[in-house]
Amino acid sequence: MDDRRWQRDRPVLARLRDEWTAALTRAGISAETLAIEFEPAADPGPGILWNWWVEFSLGDVTFDAMIADGLDTMAFEDETGYFDDDVAPGDVPAYLAGRVRGLKPRRPGRRRRRP
Repeated sequence: MDDRRWQRDRPVLARLRDEWTAALTRAGISAETLAIEFEPAADPGPGILWNWWVEFSLGDVTFDAMIADGLDTMAFEDETGYFDDDVAPGDVPAYLAGRVRGLKPRRPGRRRRRP
């Protein structure tokens, strides 16, 4: 595990957050109701295994994703509560806009049953 990963990835994620925010705003998501947060907020320290967690708040719905080392694929929580929707970072705005338009996203604290 690269002990400098947090410092290396954080600026890349900040750039992606800015790109996602701009694209989602162009897609009709209100900038006032849009928030993208990354965890961990501080460097976990040397020798600790960890992944990035991302919460996308779009109005009254939220979507959670996990990013492993490399930042090339994000695993979004699907409608059944599993992190099975693999999305490339460049495809995140289209994926989220599609979820908001076409699906009934999970609301925080509410589990949905499998169909």
